[in-house]
Amino acid sequence: MRPGETFLGALPDQTPHLWVVLTPPDDTGEVVIVNFTSDHFDTTCPIEVGEHPFVKHRTFVRYQDAVLTSAKLLQKGVSKGFLQPHKPLSPALLKRIREGAVISDFTPAKVVSAVKRALKP
Repeated sequence: MRPGETFLGALPDQTPHLWVVLTPPDDTGEVVIVNFTSDHFDTTCPIEVGEHPFVKHRTFVRYQDAVLTSAKLLQKGVSKGFLQPHKPLSPALLKRIREGAVISDFTPAKVVSAVKRALKP
């Protein structure tokens, strides 16, 4: 999966959320993913209606849930129907979400490092 691609997914007994791939696969094949939520816990990066077709009301990026995960595992989840692909983000929105990951007080340190590497030219 590539940066900016999105998918709908949930853990058992949870409401599905839209997840975003923030980084290309690293040397181990892992990517950073983060989800959108209506929770106002971290307001670093609000997403407004019209910025992505999935967003129906003001939404926030939930940086505390950002993780590194296997790109191959995500792709397998899509091909088996566990994860449902959605429209990709615009380049401007992807950039803003990545920048928010670096400045949010809630982003795990490992994720911040991975996003910073992805932001380097």
